[in-house]
Amino acid sequence: MKNIIITRAKEQFEEIKDLFLKNGLNPIPFPTIKITPADFSINEDFDIYIFTSANAVKFFHKKMPIIKNKMIIAVGSKTAEKLKELGYKDIIIPDLFSAEGILEYIKNNYLEDKKIALIRALEGINTLTENIKNIKLIPVYQTSLNKPENANQIKDMILNSKIDYILFTSPSTIDGFFYTFENESIDLLKKVKIAVIGKTTEKALNKKGLKADIIPEKYTIEEVIKKMI
Repeated sequence: MKNIIITRAKEQFEEIKDLFLKNGLNPIPFPTIKITPADFSINEDFDIYIFTSANAVKFFHKKMPIIKNKMIIAVGSKTAEKLKELGYKDIIIPDLFSAEGILEYIKNNYLEDKKIALIRALEGINTLTENIKNIKLIPVYQTSLNKPENANQIKDMILNSKIDYILFTSPSTIDGFFYTFENESIDLLKKVKIAVIGKTTEKALNKKGLKADIIPEKYTIEEVIKKMI
């Protein structure tokens, strides 16, 4: 059974571990980030609400009611599934599961003049805020770097060739790995195959002087697993 390091936050690992196990892969939690709610409020009305992750949906609806009679855009299928669980219908998903995909949809459908709420983490790329005039960022959670308790164990497994892949799902998970292992990070990552989800994460990896072995065409965990198999 292949050993896969999962760098997502602890709660996110629990959401996906069964997917790996069902496909004959052994997921190992290595949470290089922590996720905590952010304080936010909404005192105005919007025409369009964009959700950039399942976490954005979760933390938004801990404080806010279901949005009715508005256009809802989800960055990808997993975010849309979370919205559907809450009762949302007619959710728009761009062809490309990314901020670039959302931007393309908005421009192709002449929606730039609409009032848009961007529901996401405090940290993130500014593709949408820099290219859409009437968009307001509403951060509903924040990400911080984390040194996992099993860092020494993971280091030993990598050095002894017992890890097949490491999965990075965001630039912050990469930053968290480097925060944990500091100057040893590059050497450790050169000893394993690297999987990333999304172009933004791939670019962050490239900036560290590394290349990904797996980049799925569709930015989902399921597609990453297919590639690993």
